[in-house]
Amino acid sequence: MLRRSGFLGRTITSTRRYSSLPAIKHHDPLHILFCGADRFSIHSLRALTQLRKSRPDKIASIDVLCRPDKRVGRGYKRTQSVPIKPVAAEFGLTLHQNDSLKDWQAPIEINLIVAVSFGLLVPGRLLSAAKYGGLNVHPSLLPQLSGPAPIQRALLQNCTETGVTLQTMHPTRFDHGAILSQETTAIDKERRLDVVVDLLGSIGADLLSKGIESGAFIPPLPAPELQQSAHPASYASKITPEDRRIDWATWTAADIILRDEVLGSLWDSVTYSRCENDGPNLSPGKRVKFGVHNRPTHWSSEDTPIPARRDQLQARRWRRATQPPNDVAPPSAKFAKYNIEPAGPTYDADVYEQHLTHADWTKEDTDRLVATYRDCNGKWPVIVDHYESERRRTMEELKARFYSLLNILLALGTPISSMGGPEWGLYEILRSFEPAKEASRKRLAEGHMQRRQEEVDEETVLLGELQRIMLHQVTLDSEREDLRRRLDHPQANSNSYPYSTSQSLTQLWQQLLAADRAKKSQRLRPTGNSSYDGQGFATDNPISARPNASVPDSSNRRNVRESLPSATTPQSALPVDLSKAELSKYGVVTGQDKLPSGVTFASDRLSKPRIAKSTLQTDKIAAILTHAGVPDLIPLPTPAVVESFDAVMTTVHTLLDLRKLAEKEEQELRVRQAETS
Repeated sequence: MLRRSGFLGRTITSTRRYSSLPAIKHHDPLHILFCGADRFSIHSLRALTQLRKSRPDKIASIDVLCRPDKRVGRGYKRTQSVPIKPVAAEFGLTLHQNDSLKDWQAPIEINLIVAVSFGLLVPGRLLSAAKYGGLNVHPSLLPQLSGPAPIQRALLQNCTETGVTLQTMHPTRFDHGAILSQETTAIDKERRLDVVVDLLGSIGADLLSKGIESGAFIPPLPAPELQQSAHPASYASKITPEDRRIDWATWTAADIILRDEVLGSLWDSVTYSRCENDGPNLSPGKRVKFGVHNRPTHWSSEDTPIPARRDQLQARRWRRATQPPNDVAPPSAKFAKYNIEPAGPTYDADVYEQHLTHADWTKEDTDRLVATYRDCNGKWPVIVDHYESERRRTMEELKARFYSLLNILLALGTPISSMGGPEWGLYEILRSFEPAKEASRKRLAEGHMQRRQEEVDEETVLLGELQRIMLHQVTLDSEREDLRRRLDHPQANSNSYPYSTSQSLTQLWQQLLAADRAKKSQRLRPTGNSSYDGQGFATDNPISARPNASVPDSSNRRNVRESLPSATTPQSALPVDLSKAELSKYGVVTGQDKLPSGVTFASDRLSKPRIAKSTLQTDKIAAILTHAGVPDLIPLPTPAVVESFDAVMTTVHTLLDLRKLAEKEEQELRVRQAETS
């Protein structure tokens, strides 16, 4: 069986699986105390959290217990937290931290304890207090490699396979509970510790989820001493610093690389001989470090001016002690070229008195505005905040005054008649600024931003519907235009066509008929009208009255404009009056309605009356037609059908008018009753 691990992206072969899980048993909702610490236990915690979301009837709550943070590093100045702590915070689980469970009591009532790589023995009093005892996920095939470091020992022993065991928790000893299920998997040749930890963590999480779903922790449970295992018992001792000490006498290069990948950095003692017994036994010396490390570089802190600032602000910067103070320019020096002050309006007292005076502005306020504009680099939100005046002025008022100054000075510097394209464009922009319109635009934008979420959703739906309607309308118009273009008669661009009139077509027909008469097998049949066939083909009965299979049905022939008789055609050759039966038979309709230009469709008379000016009125018409049994699509818009539909629509509009009048009368009646009461 192949198992694919999503986080590894590799195919792992599962060789064997053992399970003693019973049939699904019912139990109370579980209040789980999860005891974990490292990366292996995080997989099980994630699986329990996911099971809690999908099966709230199985798991009611999860509390996490881990060991407290500890100080590490040189001088114990750095605090290192347990890896499972941020994961518990991510899922919003209650976290408890304690370094000893001797006198610790659970703050809540729990009925199941789950321990995965916890590192502490859960005492029997906590297990007996829990209704369903405890479960443990161990990354080995128990009783093989029982102990605190089964994964590392399996990699160091070059094991080709390992597995995960789900067992109950023993009150006094580690890894001596009843084995509920096991799963075996092969170890990849890469032997990367993090890869194997994630692989076994995924398998353990799967076993734990299935065990809780099936109720494997519910008694009766198998006795631990009666269980048989195919794996020999062995112990995986804890990893110590001595395991990282290089033994040059026995280790090969492959052993050194393997231990470096599994255990981390290795160290070596200073020895005088190949064997330890031949030389002095010294304490561990420097560690073996794979890589080149240079000597630390000395830095010094000094005050450096900022060229881009005018207030002579001094910034403390770090530089190499080996460099001269003025050897390298500060980082801000390369941005000094972008520190360009905006060019504001420039004027003197005479120009101001002659052209720039304003009833609401004094010269002092105007000068202060120009100075603030230069100090704030033309940023109007900052200008409004920094501008100080006795009168409170809005941004639009400041902009209007500033733009008017620029506009007048631009006209004084360059006459309007002498302005070029860019100058005239700037002049028009400055002159067309309207403070009232700008303030109104800002109020509208602010109101648009303060809309409720319901209004935003409604507007989004309406805009989407409008876009769909417009796209459908464009497609429909293009299809109709294409159909009309196909049905319209193509107009001739010149008179070079020899048969462009009815007389020429009649002569052509007579010539073809005479030529066909001379043949032995005649294919053409006279029409029976001497005006078309000539005097030699006159007959009493028209061709339409004689049964002939070779003549096509008149209803399938297309009316061609050139085939119509000309003005010189005798009136005796044309039908004058038709009876009602003939009108009904040939589908001739006479009406006084003014037809629109171009091609029209009879189906339009069945679809357009359904659409009213308002959507509400259209819905009412559709509801009445549906109640009356009128379908949305009428396949054959014959004159009789159109006439009946017009009568139905007249009745519908009458009903709507009466309903509107009735609602109006009811409203007036309610108002009168309210006034009298």
